[in-house]
Amino acid sequence: MTDKPSKTHTSFLRRLLVAYLIDVGHNTVPRIIEATGMPRRTAQDTIKALDEIEVRVEQYSRGEYRIVNWGATSRNWIKNNFTHVCSVLSYPCEHICERNSMSYEQIIHDQALYCANVSLELAKELAVLNRQENSAERAKKVKRLKSKLEANEVRKGSLRYIYKAAGREDLEDLMGGLTVITINDAITALADPEGWEKTCKFLNQSPEVDYCVPENALREWRLRFMAAIQTS
Repeated sequence: MTDKPSKTHTSFLRRLLVAYLIDVGHNTVPRIIEATGMPRRTAQDTIKALDEIEVRVEQYSRGEYRIVNWGATSRNWIKNNFTHVCSVLSYPCEHICERNSMSYEQIIHDQALYCANVSLELAKELAVLNRQENSAERAKKVKRLKSKLEANEVRKGSLRYIYKAAGREDLEDLMGGLTVITINDAITALADPEGWEKTCKFLNQSPEVDYCVPENALREWRLRFMAAIQTS
């Protein structure tokens, strides 16, 4: 006869399970509740407590989460011991397993499309700032925008690596193309106007930057990306 699992044991397993569910597409509180039947407060508190076991999670869209880093824990362990964990926690693992049939590949594709959406929103924000007069307030906004742009580029880089590892060079190239579309001198000019002026003076070119939101290019990129994943 086995002993009843301790609260520490079940709490740890619950956090691992929730992290895994987020990673395979059950990435909102309602989806976690639907998959496990756990109370809303339990689901919310468990997500907040993931950092206590060194699992980094971020809310990248309204109500949607993703795992950034598994830290010292093992995603493969929870994957391989999924039935055991559900049994210990008394969760309906059969139902969860059915939902887990969602393609991990599709989740990655969704992240790529999310990067494209973010690129468009940041491009619009950049266009607005580029039209404003130089001021301390604009400098603060530019700094925040630059951080967002860099974070989005990190996401794109990670997706390029994943596609390359999966042998999808076509999608890897498309992610690289997304970066090319959104690269522009405007953010450099706004982030360091003095340095930009010196550079332009050295290159004997005008420091004026005429920035336009690449909406058409991003729309065409999305069409090419959708065509590529639908024919895979």
